[in-house]
Amino acid sequence: MAHLSRKAPNPPVRAVAFTLTPQACAIVQRLGTEATDALGRTIGSSAALRAVLSWVDQQGAPWVREHIVPLVAQELATGLTWGAIRKRKGGPT
Repeated sequence: MAHLSRKAPNPPVRAVAFTLTPQACAIVQRLGTEATDALGRTIGSSAALRAVLSWVDQQGAPWVREHIVPLVAQELATGLTWGAIRKRKGGPT
């Protein structure tokens, strides 16, 4: 009698909303398309982003500080800081 192999349960996921520039959105879509072409099955943007985040996490903190933090600083320098606390005119109330 053949044994049925059970697939490991999917890890829990959390839906998160964030804002992307049109350029960043195009990059995510391109990653999904390239993965779809390579794997022969449809890969969505969320799966592509999770893979990139997993890879970055595997690189370790020194690598992140050297390669990712400067890119974050560059993003902040563009002035696109949605979600920042705005200072009120006329002082605190």
